[in-house]
Amino acid sequence: MKSVKLLLGALLLVMATASCSNVNGKLEKMIPRDAKGVVCVKLPEILDKAEIGDNGYELPAALKKVVEANPKSQFCTILADLPNSGIDPKHNVYVFFTGKTYKMVTLVPIDDTDKAVAAIEKMTDNRFEEMAGVKYIGAGDTYYVMGDGVLLAGSLSRLVDAKTAVAEACRILDAEQPSIADNDDAKECLKGDGDVSAYFDMDGIGTVLNKSKTYRSLVQKMPLITVFTESDIKAVVCDFKIDKTTADLSAKIKVDDHSDYVQLLSATLGQPSNDFLKAIPNSMDCIVAMSVKGEALARLPQMQQLTAAMAKMPGMKALDLAGIISTVNGPLAVGFAKDPYLQGEWNAVVAAKTANAQSVLDRIIEFARTMGQAPQKYGNEYIYQYNNKQVNVGVIGDVVYVKMLDYEQTEGYAYELPDVRDFFAANPIGIYVRAKAGSTSGILNFGITRYVDGKGFFYTEKDDDNAAQVLLGILCSIKGDDQSSDGSADDDLDLNSITGAGNMMQPVD
Repeated sequence: MKSVKLLLGALLLVMATASCSNVNGKLEKMIPRDAKGVVCVKLPEILDKAEIGDNGYELPAALKKVVEANPKSQFCTILADLPNSGIDPKHNVYVFFTGKTYKMVTLVPIDDTDKAVAAIEKMTDNRFEEMAGVKYIGAGDTYYVMGDGVLLAGSLSRLVDAKTAVAEACRILDAEQPSIADNDDAKECLKGDGDVSAYFDMDGIGTVLNKSKTYRSLVQKMPLITVFTESDIKAVVCDFKIDKTTADLSAKIKVDDHSDYVQLLSATLGQPSNDFLKAIPNSMDCIVAMSVKGEALARLPQMQQLTAAMAKMPGMKALDLAGIISTVNGPLAVGFAKDPYLQGEWNAVVAAKTANAQSVLDRIIEFARTMGQAPQKYGNEYIYQYNNKQVNVGVIGDVVYVKMLDYEQTEGYAYELPDVRDFFAANPIGIYVRAKAGSTSGILNFGITRYVDGKGFFYTEKDDDNAAQVLLGILCSIKGDDQSSDGSADDDLDLNSITGAGNMMQPVD
């Protein structure tokens, strides 16, 4: 009898595994081979690690508070009532990016169509219509199309009529075109053991990025970013694996050994250092640093493009930005954070390790003087006024910094945080991000130590926090995008609020 029970148990396990494989395989076949990127979210594993399915379906208390505090978030709406959303929590969710009718498509498995219809209608305050044998709702720049056991949610690349949007959705749902499963690198990524896996074809991802006004504005102000987004990198593969209180992120950059990208970084990357953190307030939610050899950096076409554009601005030619950049011999960094009280306002700090910090500071002071701006000196800092922000310019050791804050700094510096200090000491290219999730936070450090390998570490602010719950809380806390003038949603960070021309600076009274 015991053998029979074991055999039945094994058969049930095989049947369940086959069912999951069939549904996931069906969704993967809907992703076109020419997709610019694809993300696989293993929903069952994430819900299990977030301890959401332990007692039927019940949100943990901390996560429930975050959900209740963000009633306008569509993600929160679904998470709060997942059993009645019609979503099948036993299978994966897929997101892919294209340069066609839709810029981003999410494929969600459905196990109860009636519940899914009711949930989407409530969320969008709209009613499903029928066309071409499917149900659909058009809500702004997003279309929700219900296929056979699959919900497609697509964000339009440009405004089109309902017939065009639905026809493209049907083409995807029919899965008749060559699929991403025919791409060996993408297939290997999707079958990985991470809870979230992603594959990006960098040859085409720029097409998708260029549809973002934020990205276009970022490139204008920081053209160096195109070294990664518009180079001869073939693809980037990422794997995110969640543990109880931490998560590991690994990234592999697929590129030829003698590519322009590798040669460029080998010529321009300098030695990592954490000295710049002595000038970055510990309240900054994001810190990005790249250690560079200034003379090589100044010769890059992207940097020459920036310095030439800046030189055309009133008074900026006298600053000799190219000359300042050529003195950098270590991290070139920026830290920034949203103002917690003033909507749309950002605080920022720019810092650079240079071969002659005092000389660079003197150039900045002289530039300000020629603009008719006499600073107030307080201790070793020179203080100006920029819009509603106080601008502090100074030197710490061999680091020159410019702080633009709309409050009087009372907090300490990022150098005092051991994890941040150790991270930037070891990574020539590094990103530190801290994101709120209710009463706690999640922190991600991601760095590139070798040109083709990236490693990241996510951890929770409190030792007893559940990493998966904090990640879900962060997603719940993300505010929805506003509609742009052309009808497409775009998250527009006003870069002018954290960078600006010197002629807008004023002396402090």
